[in-house]
Amino acid sequence: MNAKELVKLLNDQKIIQKGEWIECIPEDIYEKHLKSCPTLAKNIDRDIHRWYETAITVVAFGDEYIGVRGITKLYSEESSYEDCRVTLGFYEMSEIKVVSYEIKPEVPRD
Repeated sequence: MNAKELVKLLNDQKIIQKGEWIECIPEDIYEKHLKSCPTLAKNIDRDIHRWYETAITVVAFGDEYIGVRGITKLYSEESSYEDCRVTLGFYEMSEIKVVSYEIKPEVPRD
């Protein structure tokens, strides 16, 4: 299975988030496809709502990448994930490499 097929399979499930996103994945899909996928990035494309915040978490899936949009932060102590009624969204992702530069420390002069 490639990333596109897994994304479609997961989106077709229409998974309502009831806890951390990984705990909401059907066990058979998790065990077969996601158990060994490392998390590469968190809190991408944050979307702040009144009571909660969503963002994308990126996991490696072989040599491809899958993004999961779900709740990453609750702002109300009285709210739960279920209260927010957020459906997890799954996406194919691409990696973007960013080059940055910094000033070199000064070399002591003799």
